[in-house]
Order: sequence, then C-alpha cells, then structure tokens
Amino acid sequence: MTNHVDSQRESDSNSHISISRGSSINGPYRQEKVVNTFPQCHLVHSIIGAEETYSRSLFSAGHGFAFWDIPGSHIRGPTPLEQLEGMSLLGMSIGDIGIIDPNGEFIFGFNVFASAADPLHQGQVPDDFVEIQPGLDRANEVQVIPNYFKPGSIVASKGVNVDEISEEPLKISMWSTAREGALLVLPHGGSREDLKSTSRFTEYVSKHALEWYRYMCLHSRTSATTVPNGSLYLITGCDRAKAWSSLAFPSNWKNAGKRIEVTYEGEEFPCWAPSRWSREKSIGLVEGKGRHFCIFARGIRISISNRLWIRHLPYNPPEEASYYNILSTPIVGFRSKIARIRDRLLRNSGVLLSRHQKFPFHPSILISQILLEQHPTADIVLVEDSVWCNLAKDGYATLPEVLDWVVTAVMSCELVTVDRLVSLKPKTAAAATPSKANFVKDLLAKYADWRARTRVLRQAERILWSH
Repeated sequence: MTNHVDSQRESDSNSHISISRGSSINGPYRQEKVVNTFPQCHLVHSIIGAEETYSRSLFSAGHGFAFWDIPGSHIRGPTPLEQLEGMSLLGMSIGDIGIIDPNGEFIFGFNVFASAADPLHQGQVPDDFVEIQPGLDRANEVQVIPNYFKPGSIVASKGVNVDEISEEPLKISMWSTAREGALLVLPHGGSREDLKSTSRFTEYVSKHALEWYRYMCLHSRTSATTVPNGSLYLITGCDRAKAWSSLAFPSNWKNAGKRIEVTYEGEEFPCWAPSRWSREKSIGLVEGKGRHFCIFARGIRISISNRLWIRHLPYNPPEEASYYNILSTPIVGFRSKIARIRDRLLRNSGVLLSRHQKFPFHPSILISQILLEQHPTADIVLVEDSVWCNLAKDGYATLPEVLDWVVTAVMSCELVTVDRLVSLKPKTAAAATPSKANFVKDLLAKYADWRARTRVLRQAERILWSH
C-alpha cells in the first residue's frame, strides 16, 4: 500500500469533511469509473484459521464480535499500557476507534473521548484531532452490569454440547460433530458496559470520518497490508473478564466434521485435554494480573462511499483486494458430510486466494454497502451492531443465514439521513387493530413488505457476487 497522500485539502461544503482534490494513491483520479473499495466475499466450503472460526461461530451468542487474539485486543495506545506508569489496565473501552486485523486482534487508533494530549495517545492522533464534547459522563451515559457473566459461565456456538463435570473446581467436557465451532469459558465471570445512546456521534463522525481513515491507512500497526473500506470500528460496548479460556475447532481441515471431545481441566496449564483436535488460548487469574480483557465488543461500523475513497484514500486494484470468507455449506447435517467428503477427496480446503488480504467477516460490512446502493448520494454510512446481534443468535453464520440477518436488519429499521450520512434506526411497532375492513390493507402491506424484502435480498446478492 502506497503511503503517499495528497496534502492539498479543501472543505466539502455538503459533507463538512476535510478532503484533498488531487489524484488517488495509485494513479490519477478518474471520475468516470467508481470501483468497489470494500472487502470482497469469498465463498468457502471449510475454513482453516482459528481467528475466523472463533469470531464467526460466536456470532450465535448474540454478544457482538468475539476476538480470537484477546490479549492483543487488550492493548490500547501505540505501545502496551503496561509500559506506561499510572495508566489503567482496563484495556479496550467505549470510544475507542480502531480496526480488527486478520489475526482477530483489535488495533487501537485513538479514543474519541480522550484529548490529543492524553497519555493514552502518546502523541499519535489524526491531524487536527479534537475529542468529542462534552466528555463521557459514565455515571449517566453508560449502563454497567458488573456480573453480567456469572462465575463459571460458558459461551458456546450452536452445535457444541457442554456437560459440567464439577463446579468447584470448574471442570467441563464438550463434544461436537459440527464442521467448526467455538467455546469460551469464564471461570470468574465477566462484566458488561454499553453506551445508552449513540446519537451524539452522528455529526462528529460525519465531520471526521475521512481523516480517521486516512490516519489509520498510514499509521495503524495492523498486520494487514491494506485497510479496506468498512474497517473503522467505533466501540460502544464491551464485555470484559479477568480470566478466560477460548477454544476453536477443527485444528486441521482433515478433522472437520469428525466428533471432537475435549475436557476443560481448569486454569492450570494445559487447560484443555486433549488439545490435538482444536486450537486454544487461555489466561488465568494470576497470569492476568488484574487486567480486564475484552472478550466481546459492540460498536458502530463506519464506511464511506466508493467515490470518496477512490478520490482521497489508498486504493488497491481488484487482484490485491481484501476478502472475507463466508461458509457456503452447512456445518451440520447431510450436506456437511458431503462437504467433508469433498475436502478429503481434494486433499485441500481451497480457501486461499493469492495476493489477497484476508479480512474478518462482519455483517455490518454488507449492510453498509446495501445502504450506499439505496442512497447513492451518501458519503458516510454508520451501522450499529445492535441491528443484527439478536438476529444472529443460535445461527451457524452460513450464507443463507447471513443473508437473512442482513435483509431482516435492513427491513426492521428505517433509514435516517443527516446531510450525506446514512444510518439505521429501529422501527417503532405500530399498534395492530385487526378487523375485517383492514384485511385487504393488511394483505397489501404484506405484499409490499415481501417485495421490499426481495429487493434488499437481490441487492445483497449482487454485492456478494459483484467481483
């Protein structure tokens, strides 16, 4: 990714965004052709990579995005907080802006509630950075549930069966025949905190989104070679734990679909036995040293229009584009067995794309693109995790379910436009007054709803297959 950014800027009178009107990063700006700057979809039969399996499988828990690299996601600031005297060991917090890299780690950029001079930033913030005002009033703006996860809580993906062997000390056994799955054990429980309202972010994000993307493209410490559109993540809620143990399976594509049986032995290493069937990560209470690790996060995905990106930000040609994986076949049942046979015959999972940058799948990416299609004059799109989290509960995150989540999320919300910013707001339920006179109207309303849903589904499918 080329690191040159045209320094000439002037104000966009319509969107209040500071932009440059020179060339794009890799060549002159051509107004006649607007390409896709979002990560592309790659349909796969099976996945190798615990970071993908873990986050995708735990969508079914309905808690938001699950980080595979939990210790890495704990770090805030350009250097580890442990190196800064007097800094809190809270880890990820509300107001953090960052991206999730291919390893399943949250890469911190800055916090919108902290000033540029705050030690948290260590002098590294976007140009002309100004924190949002007024500052965060935690007492009135944040809902905190200290014991949201009780000690001994187990968060498992659909298709994973768990049996408790003993409560003290905590010992459990799990088994599954699903082609992939994940499990999170919280021996000492965990807390939850969420912003009660995110409405005051709208104008602030609209003004600074482009500069934030420019900053993250040039200065983020991600392992990814590119930062695609839709990467920016504004954290509005966190689930934290002082000790945890996570597991994702299979450890090898050859074992996908085989019956896996693993026992959690407690906080003493090794936590899981046998471990040859899966990949695991754990940190006990002693090892954690009082830190509060973010196990799930909820937030707002920030995207900008393709034309704005091409004009002002780094662009990579299609052969070097980022991609995310979506499972095309079920992970349980007859079709999953067929997929397993296919993998064994081919002796290859077939999930690698040369020269492409892997990107963690997130439903909001697809929703953002749909909204941009529906509002082609929009410059910025905000999508909150709350619009799809509950829809993902008890799902497998395969293609049909992902499409259903996305379509239902769009249909259950109303579009809100502010200048050139588009977002979603849950619809208010209208009181039903059943009567014979309303039968025809109800029937017509259902037909209109079906047509609208079909239209959104076609938009989603067109976006997925566009490459």
